[in-house]
Amino acid sequence: MAKVKILKTSETDIDSTDIWRFAVHSDYPTQKIDFSGTTSITIPTGSDNGSTTINHSLGYAPVVYAMFEVYGSRYVKILGNIKTFRPDDNEPSLYTIVSSTTQIKFRCDAIISTLPAESDITINIYYIALNEDV
Repeated sequence: MAKVKILKTSETDIDSTDIWRFAVHSDYPTQKIDFSGTTSITIPTGSDNGSTTINHSLGYAPVVYAMFEVYGSRYVKILGNIKTFRPDDNEPSLYTIVSSTTQIKFRCDAIISTLPAESDITINIYYIALNEDV
C-alpha cells in the first residue's frame, strides 16, 4: 500500500523515521474530518450582528476550523471556539464559533464604525468539523 508523507516547512528528509519532521504521515494517526460544508450569515439592515446554526448528531462538540469570507476578497480564519478581530485591517469585527454536542453556531458582529448595518451584509463561511478520535 502507498504511503502519504508531507514534510513540515524547512524539512528535507522524506525518508526520516522522526515523525516530528512530518506534517502528515499515513503510518501514524492524524485528525480526521467528520464533515465539512459552507453556510452564510446575513447581518440585516439596522442590526449589528448575525448568526447561523448547523445541527449535527456526533454526540460530542467537534473542533471546528472555519474561514469567514468578508466582503468577497478577504478571509478571517477561525480555529476552534474563539473570538477574534479582523486581522487584515484591525477592524473590530468579532467572529465566533461555538461548538456543542448537537450544533455549531457561527456568529459575526458588524464593524463598529458602520453600526448599525446600512444594508444587508452577507458573510460566507467555509468550515470543517474534526473527529474527536485520532
